[in-house]
Amino acid sequence: PKAVDQLVEALCQLNRDGLTILLVEQDVFTALEISKRSYVIESGKVAISGLSIVLHDNPKIQEAYLGM
Repeated sequence: PKAVDQLVEALCQLNRDGLTILLVEQDVFTALEISKRSYVIESGKVAISGLSIVLHDNPKIQEAYLGM
């Protein structure tokens, strides 16, 4: 967990410094928390995309990936 926290902070700092980052992550909660836009890929195709804050509140995302 400590290494993950350090990595997330480093990625956020790089982004604040103006770097665009493409993050491929299975930890959906963390990815949605630190990103501005997200893309959900299913069977090799983009199934859902949009602003991360909106996707976080999407019932399909919550049920399928966040266990809510």
